[in-house]
Amino acid sequence: MSLLDGTDGMAYATATWARFDEEVSDDLLRAVCGAFALVSAADGSVSQSEVDRFSGVLADSADRFPKLDATKLDGLFRQLCQALLSDPDDGRKHLLREVAGVRDDVRKRDLVRAAAFIAIEADGRTLASEELVLGEISAALGL
Repeated sequence: MSLLDGTDGMAYATATWARFDEEVSDDLLRAVCGAFALVSAADGSVSQSEVDRFSGVLADSADRFPKLDATKLDGLFRQLCQALLSDPDDGRKHLLREVAGVRDDVRKRDLVRAAAFIAIEADGRTLASEELVLGEISAALGL
């Protein structure tokens, strides 16, 4: 169960989606965040190892996103995951739209799918729920 449920959870989620949309303009970064959050929250919780692995992906991608404020995005990612847990249906739709936004660019599509695989491996186990989400991500990418 999420810390934020019901109406409060939906309001938090809506505000988080708006903040994410406003603060992250790069389509690849939005799609990577979305895919990583979807996989991380697939089992109903987000582990510290998943958050840490996301931070590692950002650090490894610093040259790809030179204007990236990694600390700010790390916090936004945590909020994104909490919002997804608070309002899973709307969150899934919102983040799958972000993922689908790069489907026509083969290079970006491959990077987003790779990020989803990294998220699956982040906590050292692969769950059926994560595999299902990977299928949704792949479908959104047109694969």
